[in-house]
Amino acid sequence: DGRMHVHSLEAWQGKLFILFLALILRKELHKRLKPLLSKTHHTFHRSVTVLKDIKMIRNQDRWVCRKALTAEQKSLLNAALPFDMKELRSV
Repeated sequence: DGRMHVHSLEAWQGKLFILFLALILRKELHKRLKPLLSKTHHTFHRSVTVLKDIKMIRNQDRWVCRKALTAEQKSLLNAALPFDMKELRSV
């Protein structure tokens, strides 16, 4: 069920704050992906599922992809995040 099980008001407020931040991040991601989604006719939910498949590991001072990104993952990342794809490396 959709209830939040907590033992204190403080814990409930903390969970509510995290949910609020997650909503802000989700709306920003949706806003950034919207132009790409209208071209590809994919849903936002499917795009998030594709992005969830990206696995990263910490290698000294850098984050590295555990496996090569698919073309779809690259296009979603290019639309969602303002960074150079050349910075991502695969193990």
